[in-house]
Amino acid sequence: MGFINDPEMGGIFVLMIASLMLIPAFLTLTIGLALRGYQRWRRDTGIVLLSAAALTALFVLFWITMISSKEMRDLMPPETVKRLSGYTTGGSMLAGIAGTGWLLILSSKKQVDQDARSGETQPVTASVHGTLGAE
Repeated sequence: MGFINDPEMGGIFVLMIASLMLIPAFLTLTIGLALRGYQRWRRDTGIVLLSAAALTALFVLFWITMISSKEMRDLMPPETVKRLSGYTTGGSMLAGIAGTGWLLILSSKKQVDQDARSGETQPVTASVHGTLGAE
């Protein structure tokens, strides 16, 4: 959503679309964390954020490659290329999401190291049936 540059759409419309996309994302992340028992929520959330940022970066690369072709620009309406031209805002948001994911993973490693030094670890293992639990 950060790459959209269309003042005619209005900020409320963009926020409404963003919130409609965020609800399923938060819901599935919460379900996944609940199934895991919230044991390593920082690491899991960090991985999800980094993966989402990488996939978005791949889509941006695809978009840039696609619009660099004159034939493709001729096939699209001119307002489409203009509408998705907020590269500065989108790139900043993408870097923020990736940075947050990276920081969550780093803080998770620090927490695991602290727990290991204090002897409070409970290793998480997967059984034959695929359920997770502490030993």
